[in-house]
This record gives sequence, structure tokens and C-alpha cells, in this order.
Amino acid sequence: MKIVQTIPNFGLGGVQKAGQVVAEALHNMGHEVKLVGFGDGPRYDGQCGYHHKEDSESSGLDLIAAFEPDVIHVHSHHFNENFVKAIANEERLDSTLVVSTPVFGRPPNDRSILKRTAVCCVGTYCLHRYVRWMGMSIEKAMRSRVAAVPLTPFQPPEVEMSALDLELVLQLRKKYGIENHSSADIVVGRIGRQHIHKWPPSSFGIVSDLLEKNPHATWLSIGFPPERGRDKLSERFGKRFTNFEQTTDYQMICELLCCFDLHVFVSTYGECFASSICETAGLGVPTIAMSKPYGDNGQAEQVVEGVTGHLVADTRRITSLVQRYSNSPDELLTMKKSTREHALENWHMDVVGTRLQQLYEAWRVETPNGPVRGILETIHSELSDFRNDYIERMSRLHGTGIKHRALSAVVSNWTLHRMARSIGRRFRSD
Repeated sequence: MKIVQTIPNFGLGGVQKAGQVVAEALHNMGHEVKLVGFGDGPRYDGQCGYHHKEDSESSGLDLIAAFEPDVIHVHSHHFNENFVKAIANEERLDSTLVVSTPVFGRPPNDRSILKRTAVCCVGTYCLHRYVRWMGMSIEKAMRSRVAAVPLTPFQPPEVEMSALDLELVLQLRKKYGIENHSSADIVVGRIGRQHIHKWPPSSFGIVSDLLEKNPHATWLSIGFPPERGRDKLSERFGKRFTNFEQTTDYQMICELLCCFDLHVFVSTYGECFASSICETAGLGVPTIAMSKPYGDNGQAEQVVEGVTGHLVADTRRITSLVQRYSNSPDELLTMKKSTREHALENWHMDVVGTRLQQLYEAWRVETPNGPVRGILETIHSELSDFRNDYIERMSRLHGTGIKHRALSAVVSNWTLHRMARSIGRRFRSD
């Protein structure tokens, strides 16, 4: 197939990475691919034959139309409605399958564009939420060209490595000056863009608490912002707190991630499908993540209890879990193995590329509202299983009281959710 992936620009965000890694996977599978970014950024590779940096969507559309693709896959934070409409008005693209990935899964303002574009959510959690917001049954969603693929997949580093290779781990910890680099110590930390909105105010307290209560633990992070108390942590804990600046060196990132025993994922609003969880899992590092049921809670999909880590509702639980695995290295090793296996089986870029190809093929041959077959049957089953488990899991974590039930009802309804977000923004601005 001739396939175009479009991204906002070649920046460092998850939207940009998804388009890049998916384009690479499809290219490696033998498809004729173009990755088109409407702006510059560090992900642009001028030596790569299929990277195309355009100044605007209009110039990009000319390039795309001349290519005469079978598929145009539009990656964006929300529905790129104007661009989809421009594609719809381009006669040369009349027979092209258009696929939209609105990473946050918000419904479009203009629902009429759904006649022209299929919808590929970034994961099962976002599919679950989008379907509810649209008032669809699972069956109707599958018949209406709405599905999901893990669209920030694990991209293996050029040199094979993993956190399961103890000899390599000890070498890397020594290389990067990790104070506790014996096999008896535990290294925990987080990777995140060095942006204050990616690290909640609780970050300082979480790190302080787990280091104070776990004398054999060392914190290692990439991108911890100074606004969250980075320098104070360094002063208080010395070499037990180590942070590296945000970097575009993926090999270095993977080497540092291999130094982790546990990944601690605490995000201000949550994530729809976190590439940082995929990256650490692909290298064999489990994640302890905070549940955010009233925000973006895609970590609930990625953190499979006891398999790829643990989902928690209280920061104190993070400290107790670090203590548990510090005292039980065999249990930690078992979960590292299951984490890596799960990531390679479900989130490896080649697996995701194959699944995406199958989805494109299904949508190209099946008419809207037609019967559900093949890959769509699989996605239907996955969504049904996830939905049943998710509701029960959130009740276990957050209780069954009136507050949880009321907030859950609000975020499950698109109109109420949008009103609540608008009110929240007004309070924050005041």
C-alpha cells in the first residue's frame, strides 16, 4: 500500500513519536510510506527518504495528493477537522481511505467529518471513552469505522538491551554514576518531558517519601523540572537523587531506562497511552502508576496488575510497593520478565504495524455499517473485556461512594465532561 502518516511537526511529543514510529514500522514491512510533518523539530531526519517537512497543511496536501496514497492517517491532539475537510475537497483523493487519530479522543465539533474519516484511537482505554462519549454501542462503533491500535509502540534501540541483563545493568549504572549500583539495591525513577505540566506538584513529596523510607533506593529520572524542587532533592539526598536533562538521544534514554528496577509514573492529568510506559516495559521495567479516573487514564490499560506493574490511588502506596520489591528481588525479577513479554507481544512496533495494516485493509474493503470481521472482531472483544474490568478496577481503587460515582458519571458523558472542564479552567485562571 501507499501510506501517508501526518503529524503536527517533528517535535518531541507523543503525537509526533507515534507517527514517526508507525511510519518506520510500515516502511520496514515493505509499504511505500511518507511521513509528513507540518513544521520542524528534532525528530526530522533529513537523511531519511520518507520524511517530509512542510511549511503548512496546504503545501503538504499538494505533496500528498500527488503521491496518490491508498491511506492518509492524520495524527493530531484532537480531530484536525479543517485538514480532513481539505482532503475531502481534493478530487485526487476521492478513493483514499482517511484515518484520524485524535490522541485525546475528544469527539469532533463537526460530526459531519466522520463521513469522510475513520477513527483509530491510540489504545483501548481511549476507544472505550470515545465510544461512550459518542453514545455508541461497541457493535455500532465497530460497524462505523471506529477502532483502536496501541499507537505509541515500543521502538527497540539499535543495540539490543534490557533491564533483565544484570551484567549490563551494573555496567550502565556505573557508567552513569548511579550511587547504588550493586544488585542488592533498587533504582526507581521516571522518564518525562521536562515540562512542568508533565510532573505534578506531588512529585517532590513522592520522591522524598520513598527515598526517606527506603534507604536502599536510589532515584533516577530524565526530565525532572527544576520548578518541582529538583535542586532541593539533590541537596537533601546527594547521589541518591540523580536526574538527567531531557534529551533526543534515544540510545542514551534506553541505557538509562535499563538502569531502572521500577518506573514510577505520576502525571498531572494522566495519559491516553504513554510512550514512556511502553519504552520502559519494552526494556523489562514494570511501572507503578497513579490512577486518574476523572482525567486521562490510559495508564489503566498499560499497567496490567501484577503483570506490567501496579496501578495505585494513593501516593503512599508507591512507597510501600518500592519497599516490597526492594525486599523481594525474586518477585521483582518475575514481574520484569512478564512486563517485557507483554510489551513485546502487544506493543512492539512490528506488532502494531501489522495490526494497523490489517485495520487499514478491513476499512478499505468493508462498507460503513457492514458486518464486523477479522481484526475488528478482535478489537470488539478487547474493548468488551477492558470495559468490564475497568469499571470494577476503578471501584476497587477509588471506592464506591457517592463522590466517585458522581464524578465517574460526569466524565462518562461528553456534554457534562466538557462543561466540567470549562468550569475547571475558569477557576484555574482566576
